[in-house]
Amino acid sequence: GSSEGTEEVVVVYKNKLNLKYFYQDDKGYRVARARNLGLKNSHSDICLLIDSGIILHSQCVTTHLDFHTRFHHPVSSIGYVYGFDNKDSDLKELDQILDRQGNVDNVIHYLEQNKIFLDVREDEYARFDHHIHVLPAPWVYFWSGHVSFNRACLAMEDFFDLAFEPRYGYEDIDLGYRLHHNGIKIYLNRDAKTFHYPHRKKRSYDKDLETNSRIFYDKHK
Repeated sequence: GSSEGTEEVVVVYKNKLNLKYFYQDDKGYRVARARNLGLKNSHSDICLLIDSGIILHSQCVTTHLDFHTRFHHPVSSIGYVYGFDNKDSDLKELDQILDRQGNVDNVIHYLEQNKIFLDVREDEYARFDHHIHVLPAPWVYFWSGHVSFNRACLAMEDFFDLAFEPRYGYEDIDLGYRLHHNGIKIYLNRDAKTFHYPHRKKRSYDKDLETNSRIFYDKHK
């Protein structure tokens, strides 16, 4: 249900990239339905999901492709997201860094070198030397703002569960849990780098998260 002229941008690139554009009406937070629509109309063996507020490093897609070619069986991968923070003061600083550095590759390099605005999960990642695939519950980090997986990981009809709509949260944790439960390893791929463009949430999602956490628990116990 976006109103930013997305379709017009797609038209500009239609002769340069293999793009498909789909639109769904804005009837609340329905990210699971939107992602399912994209997944079911795509054809690659490797599925890469990116939030609309996240900008990719110029080598990000290549890094995901290279990662998956290392395995002879289906796997899932969590990419790295710099700059994800909801504090207003931090976002102002990020705005300034973005203005100074110019492009996303330079921004990511600056944040990486100065060890600031790292992925909000970094402290926990570092505790386990970034080897989350050996943990008993790596699915808690499976936030679909930046993830990839082989299509063979799940049946076509078994992507995101619409039971969590039209509320925010847990549809991606649920998918990560099912991947893990089905024996699919969830890896952290720090080399797949993105930048969370500074923007503030329009509202609190605490009530949605509470409701969806109960749905998640009732489903999986």
